[in-house]
Amino acid sequence: MNEQAPSIVILVLDEMSTKALTHISPQLISRFEREVHIVKRLHKPKYAFNPQRQQYHSTSMIKRISEHHTKELCSAVVGVTNLDLFIPEEEYVFGEADRTLKTGVLSIRRLDPEFHRVAANDHSFISRISVEILHVIGKIFGLAVCTNNRCPMYQSLDIMDVDRKIEEFCANCKKRLEQSMRELREI
Repeated sequence: MNEQAPSIVILVLDEMSTKALTHISPQLISRFEREVHIVKRLHKPKYAFNPQRQQYHSTSMIKRISEHHTKELCSAVVGVTNLDLFIPEEEYVFGEADRTLKTGVLSIRRLDPEFHRVAANDHSFISRISVEILHVIGKIFGLAVCTNNRCPMYQSLDIMDVDRKIEEFCANCKKRLEQSMRELREI
């Protein structure tokens, strides 16, 4: 791991357990060659709430989150929330990322088996969070959406898409990530 590399910050945005995030931190450290810090910051993003949809606008949240971190010390910041997120052209999103701002947001609400009226299952829940946070951070590091439906970079449109994914980038995305990591080290 590159000791000089800026860290990845996982910003917990509301009252939620950090158990799953702590569990997947070693995986993130290995994949992205960065230290991972989990930070709790409790604030309800009223500015992003859309009363008609009863959801939170993810792009607004990304912009606000990006204002509250030091870009020189962080290679990526991902806000994690239990709030339901949307972008105007979609019914909902699991997450969103902005490469320029080095910031993303991930909602665990629809990843929770109980949201789908299925018995609680920690393994499934942690796996879902893992593949979707890999997707968000992958986008921040320059990866594009992938056509391989087993890859974390595949665009999940529903929970079945999430459940098909594995917690490993496909060969093409792995190669692109390695190239992106080399370019970041040269900067």
